[in-house]
Amino acid sequence: MALNSLAFIGFFAIVFLLYWILQRHTRWQNALLLTASYAFYALCDWRMLPIPIVMTTAFCFLGKRIGELKASGADRKAAKLTTATVVIGLLPLLYFKYFGFFAQSFVSFIGMMGIHCSDVAFNILLPIGISFFTFRLLSYAIELNRGTIAPCNDPIAFGTYIAFFPTLVAGPIDRPQTFLPQLQTPREPSYDTLVNGLKRFVWGCFLKVCVADQLAVFVDNILDGYASQNMLTLVPATLLYPMQLYADFAGYSHMAIGASAMLGLKVAENFQRPFFAQNVAEYWRRWHMSLTSWLTDYVFLPLNVHWRDWRKWGVIAACTINMLLVGFWHGANWTFGLFGLYHALLFVPLILRGTMNKRRKIEWRHGMLPAATLLRMAGTYLLVTVGMLMFRSASVEEAFAIIAKMFTIGPLPQFDGKMALTAGSICMLVMWVNDWLEERDKGQGLLRGNKPLSIVLSLSVLILAVLLLHSSSTEVFIYQKF
Repeated sequence: MALNSLAFIGFFAIVFLLYWILQRHTRWQNALLLTASYAFYALCDWRMLPIPIVMTTAFCFLGKRIGELKASGADRKAAKLTTATVVIGLLPLLYFKYFGFFAQSFVSFIGMMGIHCSDVAFNILLPIGISFFTFRLLSYAIELNRGTIAPCNDPIAFGTYIAFFPTLVAGPIDRPQTFLPQLQTPREPSYDTLVNGLKRFVWGCFLKVCVADQLAVFVDNILDGYASQNMLTLVPATLLYPMQLYADFAGYSHMAIGASAMLGLKVAENFQRPFFAQNVAEYWRRWHMSLTSWLTDYVFLPLNVHWRDWRKWGVIAACTINMLLVGFWHGANWTFGLFGLYHALLFVPLILRGTMNKRRKIEWRHGMLPAATLLRMAGTYLLVTVGMLMFRSASVEEAFAIIAKMFTIGPLPQFDGKMALTAGSICMLVMWVNDWLEERDKGQGLLRGNKPLSIVLSLSVLILAVLLLHSSSTEVFIYQKF
């Protein structure tokens, strides 16, 4: 049940009404959210529902034990139990998401060594959202060991944090120290939170249906059929794919953030106009921010401290491991590993120059960007686009085959999706204008108006566009499979 489906809107409307009827009863509100979250997961795939329930229950008890050990001063025992808890949390993820891939890779490897082995098929069903709720669980255990939070003694609130339905399928990845306290305090509806939440939800739906899904018709047609294409179609399709992915994933994030806001809960931001980045480090500070910050805090920084005697080479080693994890987090395929390694290499010049953590401020001149700034942004976008091609390809061989085909010249090939490309391009222009205004004015872009009439008019235009283009869109979000 995707967030942009009529089924979800109906589901959310029922939860919304019941939720605010119970506004004076925080525990009952949380119980409703937990019930709704498990019902939502069951509607997506009821066969996998026991996995988040069992993992949540295990971490609830293990978390209490870690807290008890910390409180008694047994820090070493708490650290050992935390390590064991993290391993327990990772085991389902490693099995469901990666076991088949690495087993098949091992079979292929020994086959290359001349050892005959019969082909083995690994058809392991991937639980929805497992990467996202696993990282929430791990955060809880790690933060308990760090002493930044106390154990949650409310299993209903803890279960809601892990399985909160707007963010369950594709994030953002919230931290316990920011989300759990919200579940333990009374929540009342307000005009601002309801209206701003509705704005975010509708804007996210517009990005998904009117930008991502329309561009996908052209991009998928060209890149999936690359063998019969050439430079005239492959280059535009490759350049548009980052925009499609951004609109798709940011669209989901906006909808999740908006739905949460309408329930009186604030979740993590996931995007901050990434294509205004002037280098790859800044790009990753703006793209999938909840994942980037998670891996920075729990992987990169500890490794960087451990290898601090190596100076810049220690930073490079930590960054390489971090980016490889970023790549493989997305899926079990060597293309994701190549994607992560590619981005790690892009960090190397920044680390050697000592500019990785320096933020280059955007200087606006009469509401416009200087040519030098635009060139740096364009260069970063091109570098990101190459990585995105690896990210999208089904295999490493396919990625390089597409790149090779880009250098072939010929007549304009036939392709489908011209109308969708036109509609998607127009809506993409609206997205660009909105991001431009947000970046320049640090505001709400095209939906900044607070007067009731302007709100109704702007939302009506977006909803009309969604309704007109919904028939040619898909309800599946790209990041649902991660």
